[in-house]
Amino acid sequence: MMRKIVVVAAVGTLLAAGSAVGSATAADLPLKAPTPVPDYIYNWTGFYVGIQTGGGWDSPNWYADPTGGPTGASPAGFHDALYKASGAYGGGQIGFNYQFGRYVVGAQADFDGASIVGSAQCAPPVTGVVNCSSRINELGTATARIGGTYDRALFYSFGGWAWENERLSAACPVCGVGGTPTNAVFSGGRSGWTAGVGLEYALAGPWTHWSLVLQYNYINFGTSNLRFNITPAVPRAFFTENVIETMNVAKVGLNYRFGFGPIYAKD
Repeated sequence: MMRKIVVVAAVGTLLAAGSAVGSATAADLPLKAPTPVPDYIYNWTGFYVGIQTGGGWDSPNWYADPTGGPTGASPAGFHDALYKASGAYGGGQIGFNYQFGRYVVGAQADFDGASIVGSAQCAPPVTGVVNCSSRINELGTATARIGGTYDRALFYSFGGWAWENERLSAACPVCGVGGTPTNAVFSGGRSGWTAGVGLEYALAGPWTHWSLVLQYNYINFGTSNLRFNITPAVPRAFFTENVIETMNVAKVGLNYRFGFGPIYAKD
C-alpha cells in the first residue's frame, strides 16, 4: 500500500513539474510583432493657383544726374531725397511643384495691384523746397524655388526676377516762370531681382486641395536713370535723376492645388 502511495505521489510531482516547465516556456516565447503603421508624407507635386495680400516697405533714394538734361540748382550727384514709403498690395499667383522624397522644387509667377506711397521734402536747395513723392501701383515676380517638407509643412527659399510700375514726382511751388508751381513726373516700369523665404501648410479633410502661405521677399530694383517731364514745360522740359530703390515685402496667401498625387509612405 505504501509503495502505491509513493508511486502516485511521484507521478503527480512529475506532472506538476512538467506543467510548470510548459508554462514557463510559453511565457518565454516572443509575441508576434504588430504590423507597423506606414509613416506618410504629403505629396506637393502639381499645379496650383492662389490669392495673396500683404504689405510693402520701400526706400527710394534720389541723386541728381545732369547727363540726360538740365537739373536746375542741383549739382551732379547731389543727394536730392531719401524717404520711406509703405502700403498694402494684393493679387494672385500661379505655379508648379515637383516633389522627390522630402525635397520640392518649383516655379511661381505672381502679379499684384499695390498702393505703396511715401514722400519727403527734397532738393534743389536754391529754388526752394520741393516735395518728392512716389507711388507703386503694381508689383510682379517670376521665381524658382526649392524646399523641404515636414509632415504637411513645406519650408522653401526662392529667387528670381521682379517688376514694378510706379509714379515718381517732384512738385515745386516756385520753380516755374515768375515763381509759379511746376510738377516733374516719371511714370513707368522698373525691373530688378528678388529673393526670400516662405512656409506653406497643406490643410486636411475637405480642405485637402488647399494650403496656407506665409512669405517674405527682399526686392532690389538697383539704380535707374529716370527722366522726369516737367509741367508746365518752362523754362525747361525735363530733368533726370538716378533713383536707387529696394523693398521689403511680407504676404499671406491661399493656394488651390490641382492634380497632385496621393499622400504616400516615406522611404
